[in-house]
Amino acid sequence: MQTVYFVNAFLTPQQPLSGNPAAVCLLQEWLPDATLQAVAEQHNVSETAYIVQMGPASYTIRWFTPTHEIDLCGHATLAAAHVLFEYFSVSGHLIEFESASGSLKVMRNNTLTLSFPVKAFHQSPVASSQAEQYASAFGLDITTDDVEVFSNGHASIIYCNSAQTIKQLTLNSHAISQLPEPIHYVTAAASQCDFVCRVFAPKYGILEDPVTGSAYTSLAPFWAARLNKTHMQAQQLSARGGHVSLNLNGDRVLISGEARTAIIGQWMIEPHTSGLEHSY
Repeated sequence: MQTVYFVNAFLTPQQPLSGNPAAVCLLQEWLPDATLQAVAEQHNVSETAYIVQMGPASYTIRWFTPTHEIDLCGHATLAAAHVLFEYFSVSGHLIEFESASGSLKVMRNNTLTLSFPVKAFHQSPVASSQAEQYASAFGLDITTDDVEVFSNGHASIIYCNSAQTIKQLTLNSHAISQLPEPIHYVTAAASQCDFVCRVFAPKYGILEDPVTGSAYTSLAPFWAARLNKTHMQAQQLSARGGHVSLNLNGDRVLISGEARTAIIGQWMIEPHTSGLEHSY
């Protein structure tokens, strides 16, 4: 019978029901892709992480939203490491995952720390006429909110001048889904930390993601250049909220946060015998 762990990752300290929920399943072997997708749809959290052991403290990891497999997910990787350290007696302080984005390491000290490759934004800001389309989708005024938009084709960074503005976005979900990139990071400097953000990915079936570890592979170098610092604290201003500590180290970004198990359950229908592999 398959066990599934629901873990809140990147908690706000002392708020155990904050952070981003992820489902974690340790498999003996890989099931058909359609089965993995159907199970993730059933879990209906932003990501389900599937892991298969390769050797001592070495695993392969894959991530599925309710509608798509993706190539990198921070909070579900943090959740997977938490499960392995807490429930599977992984010795030492390091777990290595092989993934579609290469080798990913998670270190355990006072908190858990991801070591992810940097995804820097090298392109210039998008043209003003295009920036207005982005601003409008999030209820921003391109002039009064000093909006700037950057894109690398896969994600956009939408910069504005106020953390309070980030809290009070007026979302047009249809307009957001019409933007060319599948993921959007809306961000501003803040007084209570170095910067805040919110993350939207409707093309992946997630209008707003509660806390998005992979976003900081781009936001860390973006803000490091603006703030002239490599150690930063960030808050994600979703309804659940979350806290992330960052250390930009060359071509890697160290992303630290807390994780807490919320639910441990069991599949009463065995996925590999249930016909789920024929659902798609």
